[in-house]
Amino acid sequence: TRPLKKGATYVTHMSAGRISNLRRVLQAWRDPTSGDPGPVVVVFFAPSANDTQAIIDHVQSDLLHPQQLAYTIYSNPSGDLRYYPINILRNIGLAHVQTELCVLADGDMVPDHHLYAYLTSDKYTGFVEQSRTTALVLPVFFLNRNEETGEVPPVPTNKGALLRAMSKGEIKAPLDHPRRPHHFLTDYNRWQGDDRDYFIRYRFWYEPYTILNPRWMPFFDQRFIYYGFDKVTFAWALHCRGFRFQVLAEHFLVHYPHERDTSWQKEEDGTAAWKAEQLLKLVDAFFSEMPSSPWGWRSDWAAT
Repeated sequence: TRPLKKGATYVTHMSAGRISNLRRVLQAWRDPTSGDPGPVVVVFFAPSANDTQAIIDHVQSDLLHPQQLAYTIYSNPSGDLRYYPINILRNIGLAHVQTELCVLADGDMVPDHHLYAYLTSDKYTGFVEQSRTTALVLPVFFLNRNEETGEVPPVPTNKGALLRAMSKGEIKAPLDHPRRPHHFLTDYNRWQGDDRDYFIRYRFWYEPYTILNPRWMPFFDQRFIYYGFDKVTFAWALHCRGFRFQVLAEHFLVHYPHERDTSWQKEEDGTAAWKAEQLLKLVDAFFSEMPSSPWGWRSDWAAT
């Protein structure tokens, strides 16, 4: 096992088009009392040399605290660069983590401003001790762009601000298909009124954003090169290893609104090369390598 030091790292990935969100992450991922920045690992996806140079220029000239940032740029000329290699990027990020705890988030998300202090507080030892079998869950919320003005409201910095933003319709919880509870199991109604962390009962389709110890967690399955089952299978792998899922009652991630890229749009209208049939075969292959597979997942997936 690799040596890990005390601390918590924020791990994310993004394309050049999401790089403006990195500033928000760096501002949030710090100790609110001392102002000290926490470590951040980001893996950039660069389909072209122009993208690579744009990323380098932005990181070197525009970021406020580059000392807290470790970044790498992934480009694979032999691969199909039209599609975002999401789990490859996640695993590269995990390989660069040097601390005992890491937050796994996507590039369009921002953590609350007190999460870093909470993870590195006097509760830290307990988090590390339970990290062999417990995944800490961060509820995710979606910030709404104003339909009339196009403006995006401020990102809530704490739970109180988030609840006020929800009451004004500025932010919302995810809406799941009833047969596919990707985030429903987090129990957002309970979260809004609870101030104590709580465990949930896992079932397949759950795909939470988690905080884990790199020493004990599996890697993501890199065969999932685009969106679709990329986090669902990871959560199943955790479940098969005996992990439980504990929701943090005072902390969260916020999804910052952005335009969807063309490859995502092709996915939605069914014209992308990454066809559903290929995806299902890949999921079957994944389950064949696991100790068990969830009953009825195909019928749940086919439900509309």
